[in-house]
Amino acid sequence: MSFTRMVQALILLTFIFGIGGVAKASDDAFVNIHSVAVISAMGDDVGMYNFGTTIFTDVAYDIHTDWNVDAQIVSEVTNALADRFTVKNISVDPQAVSRIVKISRAPVFGPEYDEAVAEFIRSLPKSSGIDAYVIVLPGAIVRSYLNGRNEQGLHGTRDVGLFNSRLVFEALYFIGVYDAVTGKRIELGNEAAVEECSSEMWETKEDSLTAEQKSRIRQEIFSLTSRSIPYSLARAHLISDDAAKARAAQFTLPGDPSCHKPGMVW
Repeated sequence: MSFTRMVQALILLTFIFGIGGVAKASDDAFVNIHSVAVISAMGDDVGMYNFGTTIFTDVAYDIHTDWNVDAQIVSEVTNALADRFTVKNISVDPQAVSRIVKISRAPVFGPEYDEAVAEFIRSLPKSSGIDAYVIVLPGAIVRSYLNGRNEQGLHGTRDVGLFNSRLVFEALYFIGVYDAVTGKRIELGNEAAVEECSSEMWETKEDSLTAEQKSRIRQEIFSLTSRSIPYSLARAHLISDDAAKARAAQFTLPGDPSCHKPGMVW
């Protein structure tokens, strides 16, 4: 593991434990929750970052896609929860959801973020029969305190060392459960799925990416999120650990053939 990745790991672990990623749920946290609606606010942009030997060599841009990652995530979460809850379909304003995301620009799931989510929930049309909302929200991690840059949600980072470089894709997110009336958070599960991939998928700007590169990145992003969602649901105590393992084992879409676990996956 490179020095920059070690620093990132320490920051991320602080982030996870700081927000209560290993939550202590009461046994009756969901005793009054019988029906839920699922919302994903991950969006379709994939951040691409270059982390050089100094902060002055950073390059950052977004891949703007039409992949509809949120629809895939909603489907995955809905299928996983169907055995325990009645899952109801709802339609929400994407712009309202995106306003929540803008609150999270640092690796701290603080009261401002919680209140933004609560306000969003209270603004939704009151749908009878929905006891709670299960919302997938992007997480963030600071990569450089000196220039204030962080990475959020779905992204790839190219680490440039003195002798080599590597490209790592990550899916950082939370799955939160919120009371449908008050917006109060009931539970929270975090995820940081990580894989190291071939630098063949890296370019310095979006316009330089070929259709093949974008296709490979898409496959890796979809694979990372789908393989990790069951474990985040388990951390939020929405499904059991055994159910999470079973669901992850059933997933058939592999990541990019060049990708592999970099030695530490949270």
